[in-house]
Amino acid sequence: MPWTLITDDGADPAQVRKFRDAGVHVEEAEIGG
Repeated sequence: MPWTLITDDGADPAQVRKFRDAGVHVEEAEIGG
């Protein structure tokens, strides 16, 4: 089953791309106050 990675808006684009290439859905959300 595919899974979702939640990252903050400052996520490293290279890391995000690596996860997306692996078939992981990456959700960028603002984390914190």
